[in-house]
Amino acid sequence: MKANAFKRNLVIGIMILLIGVFIIPSDALADFADGDFLNWYDTYIATPGDSAYMTRYDSGGNPDANVTSTTVYGPEHGVVFHLMVNNDAEWNPAIEGPIECVTFQIDTKSVSGWGSGQALEILVLQNGQYFIAPWSSSATGSSTEWHTMTLGGCQASDFFLVDITGGGDTTIHPDFSESGTSIKFGFFTGNSGYMGPYTQRYDNWHIGAFSRGDVNRDGVIDLGDVVYLITYLYKNGPAPDCLLAGDANCSGEVELGDVVYLITYLYKAGPPPSCK
Repeated sequence: MKANAFKRNLVIGIMILLIGVFIIPSDALADFADGDFLNWYDTYIATPGDSAYMTRYDSGGNPDANVTSTTVYGPEHGVVFHLMVNNDAEWNPAIEGPIECVTFQIDTKSVSGWGSGQALEILVLQNGQYFIAPWSSSATGSSTEWHTMTLGGCQASDFFLVDITGGGDTTIHPDFSESGTSIKFGFFTGNSGYMGPYTQRYDNWHIGAFSRGDVNRDGVIDLGDVVYLITYLYKNGPAPDCLLAGDANCSGEVELGDVVYLITYLYKAGPPPSCK
């Protein structure tokens, strides 16, 4: 116990000495937000006779521009998956750095339809394939008032390939590593078995992608990340949105060793946070 207390106090003491020291930037994270929806495209996967379409509006959003996702059913009342991609939300892990995990936030409200709303998931497009990350509580709900839905901490292994079965292929995932190709982000909606059109309105779409070591997701690995980790570990501070980002030494845990690792990287020319 005394040894642990000594280590903790030593790290905090080092932190005090380092305040004001030159900050070293690292690879910028991918951070995309869009409330205008000017450069999107959409497609759908559906049973024969069913379809979906995206419509942009200049007003009526939260507060202004917004889009709607409408699913339309034919005689069989089957399954419709609506896939919407932001052309400006592109990240190349091989060039710009690997992604450890992704967070998602969007505002939504119901326009017309029945039931618990649309299924809503984060969407990744890579190599012409669409991947979604399941939400533990994914239905948007039938509320006609704006409300915010968030999803945090999705790794590449949480995403699976979309197909018309609804379950998809859970063995195929996107590649967020240094060997991965370019990625585009968007969002996915879906409905099944409803007789009439279902329309849901969306605004303030946001994707945040974390790199290992960038605990506070400000785009650099610096003193702020060390302070954030110490506050989380020893001062009952909030956990990182992406806990993996705090595992700087890739030990599988977020603990004192990660604080030491970041300090060594920043001020002792140590290796960068990585699982290599």
